[in-house]
Amino acid sequence: MFTYCTKATRKEAIWVISNISANSEADAIAVARHPSLLNLLYACRDNSFDLRKEAIWALSNILYQVNDKETIESLVTMDVVGILIDRLQRDYDSGSICSLSLQSVDYLLQKSANARDIFDRFGGESVVQDLQLSEFHEVYQFAQTILEKHFGAQEMDEDEKK
Repeated sequence: MFTYCTKATRKEAIWVISNISANSEADAIAVARHPSLLNLLYACRDNSFDLRKEAIWALSNILYQVNDKETIESLVTMDVVGILIDRLQRDYDSGSICSLSLQSVDYLLQKSANARDIFDRFGGESVVQDLQLSEFHEVYQFAQTILEKHFGAQEMDEDEKK
C-alpha cells in the first residue's frame, strides 16, 4: 500500500489509519488484522522522522484500544515489542516518539505476559531506566511510571539523576 506513494501520501495514509484505530476497539482490531498493518510496522522504522512519529502514534492508538487477547498476541508475534525498544533506543532525542513508545510499552505490558517476557529478554527494562535521564520531563515521567508499575522500581532522587 505504501511502497509507491510519496512521503506526504504515506504520512496521510498513516494518519488515517491512526484516526480509524483511535475510534473504537472494533476499528482498532480491524486495523490490527488487516494486511496493511505490516506497512504500518515498517513505517515505524522508516528513515523519515515524520513517518516514524505518525506510525508510532497509530500503533499506540491500536495498543490502547485493543483488549482482545488474540489480537494483542498477534501484534506481539509481529515484533511490536522489538519495534518499540528500537524506537526508544534510536529516537531517545525525540520527546514525542519516546513518549508514544513508552505509552505503547505500558499498554502492552498490561495486556500480554508474552510481551513482558520479550521485553525482559531484549533489555527493555534497562532501556527504560536510561530514559529516566531524558531531558524531556514527559519521557522521564512515563519511564518512571513503567518502572514502578511493572518492575517495582522506586523513583530516582536528584542525586541518582546526576
